[in-house]
Order: sequence, then C-alpha cells, then structure tokens
Amino acid sequence: MDNLTIIKIGTSSIVGQDGQVRQELLEEIFSSISARQKGERFIIVASGAVALGRQDTKNSDLEKFIAAGIGQPILMQAFRDSAEKHNYKIAELLLSRPHLIKRREFLSLQEKIEKLLSHPDYILIVNENDFLVNGTDWGFGDNDSLAGSLAVALSAQKLLIVSSINGLYEDGQIDDEGKLISEVGDVNAEL
Repeated sequence: MDNLTIIKIGTSSIVGQDGQVRQELLEEIFSSISARQKGERFIIVASGAVALGRQDTKNSDLEKFIAAGIGQPILMQAFRDSAEKHNYKIAELLLSRPHLIKRREFLSLQEKIEKLLSHPDYILIVNENDFLVNGTDWGFGDNDSLAGSLAVALSAQKLLIVSSINGLYEDGQIDDEGKLISEVGDVNAEL
C-alpha cells in the first residue's frame, strides 16, 4: 500500500509503572501523525490489553485471553480519547494469522484496510485477537511478529517500533553482554 507506515507500540511503552495507560505517549503519537505529509497513511499495532486487563482485575495471574478481553476496551478507549484531541477517529482490527496467510482472507483483509485508509480522519488500531487465538496456531505469538508480518504483507514503506528496548541486539541479548546494532541496512540470513 502506498505511503503506509505501521507504528507498533509495546506494552511497557503504553502502560506505565502504575498500570495505567500513558496518555501523553498516545497524544504525542497522534500529534506526530497529524504533522504527516499529504497522502501518508498510518496503522498502529498496539500492545497492552493483557496488562490493562490484569491491572483492572488486580489479578496478575489472570489467564492471557481473559485479561486481553477485559483490557482491550480499556486500551481502545485510551486511543479514542487521544485521537479525538487531534481530530482523528479510530477503527479497531483484531487479527489472526489466517488473515495474512490464506489468500482469500488476505485479499479481503487488504481490500477492507484499503477502504478504511481512504478515510484520512480514521486511524486503524490493530491487535492480535488474543481472546480467540491465544495458545493456538492461529496466533502470531506477539505483536512485534504481527507488526512485521503486517508490514510485509501490506508492503508498508516504514515499520516503527516504539519500545522500552534500545534496539536490535546481537544474538538477541539485551544485557550488558549484548552488542546493540544501531542500524540495519539489509535484513539478511545472519540477522
């Protein structure tokens, strides 16, 4: 899709230490989107529903699918509140793997996303459908994988990952031993 940027926001970026949505971050993202060039389009892949569901129920052991079902409306309300301050509206898409790997489902998904993105005042918020696919082969496993898969499938020009992690590390190490790779110019077999 032409001029498409996918923004993936991680749980620790959306949900603060207090267990509440960091509205200031969401407002900053919508402010950045409102400064876009004509024709630029955005999809946001948002984590955080599970953490918000567990916070809301005060049960840190709550099963992931239940926590996601409880937290997703909380997350969407936070996005809606922030979007409205910048004259945007949101639409929600809960996605599962067959929508990207089965041709008929993908073509339908692609057509529907294209139609939605033709309305410049709407921003699509995507999350994995954890309530239905958690623990099945239909899941992506995490929203980083979902965002990457969606970016490739929709031929996005950019994939931005908002995270508390500084970047890509050699051998996946995130401690003092791992070496931060500051720029990836070519995704190859080594990576």
